Amino acid sequence: MILIDETKEYRPLNGTPIHETVLATIGKPYFIDQYEISISASIGTALFPYDTTYGPSLLNQSDMALYAAKKNGRNQCVAFEQSMQAELQKRLVVTNRLRSALHEGKINHTISPILFPNDAASRF
Repeated sequence: MILIDETKEYRPLNGTPIHETVLATIGKPYFIDQYEISISASIGTALFPYDTTYGPSLLNQSDMALYAAKKNGRNQCVAFEQSMQAELQKRLVVTNRLRSALHEGKINHTISPILFPNDAASRF
């Protein structure tokens, strides 16, 4: 987590957005003994007070943005958008409805194993 004070434009002194600076710094190769190690990062951002003024919500929103960044591939930065919250709410409603329907016996689930005739792993 990175907290930056007074960041109306959230840019460091050189004018580069902070997330680009972080990604570039993390992306530099490191050498341990004779081995070159390269890593990448996914970054999710949420801005106080623009996205929310409540601390736990700010963490949740940055987490949603982080998962969106991971979904987009490596070395990405995604800023929180309200549509992410709406999508999460839709998934929660569907999940809760399915759980209720299953609990009330309105639906049932069955497991159908997938068998391949020449695959030893699928034999019982």
